[in-house]
Amino acid sequence: MRQKSTYFFITFWLYTISSCAISGAQEVKPDIEKLMACSALADDTARRRCFEDNNAESTTDTATATTSEIIKPADPLEYQIVDPDDIMVSPGKFRGKPLELKSVQCFYADKDEYRCLANSSSVVMVTAPEITPTEAKATLENACGQIKKITSKECRRRIRFTAQYIEEDEVNAMVKRSVVVTKKIEILPPEATSRKKRR
Repeated sequence: MRQKSTYFFITFWLYTISSCAISGAQEVKPDIEKLMACSALADDTARRRCFEDNNAESTTDTATATTSEIIKPADPLEYQIVDPDDIMVSPGKFRGKPLELKSVQCFYADKDEYRCLANSSSVVMVTAPEITPTEAKATLENACGQIKKITSKECRRRIRFTAQYIEEDEVNAMVKRSVVVTKKIEILPPEATSRKKRR
């Protein structure tokens, strides 16, 4: 019986030391001294209680990070407002980046295919299978489903997207075009315009 009790305390002692080592080298030395004092006790009951009390103190003193400290909300994407000419000239540096284009003409081309053309000296087209939000998507499908209507006010929008990749093709022998492919185009509300008060 005495041998089993001694084996239990030695096992318990080693477990406690390994737990203390995790909390840092500076805290281990005092804990070892406490354990040595416990092991010096002759009475089995007193020795056992000493080990248990020491282990409880080590567990209580260990600071535990809260869920809010571990799980932090992701930072919102910072969209860069770009000029279509920059995309045309240096497409590589915009791949995988969240971008914003102003005053583009959006068009409902086909099922799960939406296109937005930039108003610029460069021909830049953004294409995606999805449009958000739902209200803007419905408006686009109802009012901008024909080529002749895409120049209307309802189809002129400000958009955000993340460029998955950018490829170049030719509209004709004289005109080149940059095609930005993305998973989703977000249509933003019109920017507020300030009116000057009449005197």
